[in-house]
Amino acid sequence: MSKKALAISSFVVSLILDAFALQELLGTGFARTHASAAAVLLHAAALAFAGFAFWRWLPASYGKSRPTFVALLTGFCVPVPLLGQAAIATFRRVLDQKVQEDPEQHYIIANREALTMHESFEEVVNNPKSIPEILHGRDPKTRRNAVLALRCVDVRRAIPVLQKAIQDSDEQVRLLAQAQFNKIIAALEVGIKEIEAELHSGPRSCTTLIRLSELYHELVYLGLSSDESMRLYLGRSADLLEEALKLTPEDLNISVSLLRCYVKLGNTAPAHDRLTFLRSKNYRRELMGPWESDLFYQDRDWPALVESLRALRPSQGRMTILDDQIKLWVGDNPRARTRRKASAVALRRLTLLLGANADSPPSASAKNAPASAA
Repeated sequence: MSKKALAISSFVVSLILDAFALQELLGTGFARTHASAAAVLLHAAALAFAGFAFWRWLPASYGKSRPTFVALLTGFCVPVPLLGQAAIATFRRVLDQKVQEDPEQHYIIANREALTMHESFEEVVNNPKSIPEILHGRDPKTRRNAVLALRCVDVRRAIPVLQKAIQDSDEQVRLLAQAQFNKIIAALEVGIKEIEAELHSGPRSCTTLIRLSELYHELVYLGLSSDESMRLYLGRSADLLEEALKLTPEDLNISVSLLRCYVKLGNTAPAHDRLTFLRSKNYRRELMGPWESDLFYQDRDWPALVESLRALRPSQGRMTILDDQIKLWVGDNPRARTRRKASAVALRRLTLLLGANADSPPSASAKNAPASAA
């Protein structure tokens, strides 16, 4: 018999003996004339079995310190039969629990790609590196450990780093990165197959349709598809969202997802319909502006595009991901301002020149020109 089974058996026996001891104290036991003595003997036997059980069951550090072990046993089990054993057993279960920590609180997100080596070892120790920094280092073992650490990182953050690690000079780094990359793709594909089978065999609920659409879009968003497969995935995602929209026509989130698919596919007509619907519902106008600008660009409506980008111009001290595009089209950069000033000066000079020619009297040669021609 194993130590754990022996400890559990002794624990059960101690509970049974304490139960008999309680019966004797309540006067419902077998020894009615000597109930108190029988209760004490039964409780003492229960303590002996409980002590053996906990000596086998508790961590070794408790068994080595006899005063601690005796104090724990007598403090719980002597005054409160049955409940004392249960309290120590609960305490033992608590010792087995592991503290759950969020691994993301220890992440270090990189803010640049090209990195230089630290000059001193103290600087390396005192300044932790991000995974892209480690992958640019010279130690292959550290790079392998960095790739293995990506298993605990969200796939949206891990995939760009894995794609770079696949091109590493070390073969083991490449193999580890490729294996992790293939695992992510396999998980997405298995999820898609399971939900597709669920839709074919069961009812087509709105929640299932949206979940499958998000998985197809995830393949595109994560950069896991080629140009041809991207259009197939986006088309399938749009079809699923259209079916879900028929079930819940007033769901604004479905309309936003459809707008996103239509814009990426270049289907401007249905995209304008979804955009008009969302604007009629006053859906977060600050989020609709970039999609509207993209549609104007696809329609080649340059004046409307410039106006929409000018409306998206960030306020003082606030940046957006469209800053570069806004500066390019609206003209908030030094080169554009220089060209605009030069164009304004040239136009002013041309206007003055044409006005001066129109106000000046005709010359004699100009007067005689019609006569000579006649």
